[in-house]
Amino acid sequence: MPTYTPTFTISDDQMEKITDYLSYQAEVVDPENEGEMIPNPQGRSKFLLGKVKEHLRNCYRAQVAKEFDKDKATAMDTADTDLETLDVS
Repeated sequence: MPTYTPTFTISDDQMEKITDYLSYQAEVVDPENEGEMIPNPQGRSKFLLGKVKEHLRNCYRAQVAKEFDKDKATAMDTADTDLETLDVS
């Protein structure tokens, strides 16, 4: 099966607007100091890539469910197995 590596080029302003829309938190609770806030170690880029990957997985899973006239849970398991190699970075 061929593989594809998508590349996205967006400006800092676009990244900020998109990740804000997707509810990115620039600061999160410090796991070592309850009540203290720290900069989000995930970063906006990694957060957005995670959202893109999640969206692609959902699209793929929905299509697999449509193409196979199976029980939805079985189709989703099949799709998850197929997607184990999906790597968006």
